[in-house]
Amino acid sequence: MRKKYPHLMFFIAVLMQLGLSPNSVFSQAPFYQGKTLKIINNDPGGTAGMRVKTVVPYLRKYIPGNPTIVVEFIEGGGGRRAANHVFRSANADGLIIGALSSSVIGLNVMGETGVMYDIDKFIYLGTPVSENHNVIYTRRELGLNTLEKLRAASGIRIGAQEVGAVAFRVTAGNAQRPGGDFARSHAQGI
Repeated sequence: MRKKYPHLMFFIAVLMQLGLSPNSVFSQAPFYQGKTLKIINNDPGGTAGMRVKTVVPYLRKYIPGNPTIVVEFIEGGGGRRAANHVFRSANADGLIIGALSSSVIGLNVMGETGVMYDIDKFIYLGTPVSENHNVIYTRRELGLNTLEKLRAASGIRIGAQEVGAVAFRVTAGNAQRPGGDFARSHAQGI
């Protein structure tokens, strides 16, 4: 079976292709040209702060428009202050990046005091952390070589990083479990 107008169909297809495909692309200035990109971080002397400082030269190199990049450190509350700042004070204009601790998720989910941000309203770009391996070390003389024995023991003190850090939240979760009679202590900069 032959089509009635094969040349007409080809001509229409060529016209549609020309109409839908622009001959030239209009150039425009990159969004970030002449602007300042601010990165908010809560860990100036720690691993997260070093990650941010390491990434900044690559952002300068690969973001079109070569924006000025400024890193602002807001310490306190295991990341709560920085997350609160990003959520409440930052404009949604693409010029603020929150390089925040993963503890801000747990702090929000567990309803901790001082959390004034809604974790579901942040846009996630990625994370340098893929897994957390939490280990509890005990002295051999205690004989606490299983989780059951640890839970059955009373008066145990578990140390962790600063209040709000991931390790602190894990020990807090264990202390609040049924049968978990753990006292928590923390130290800055462990």
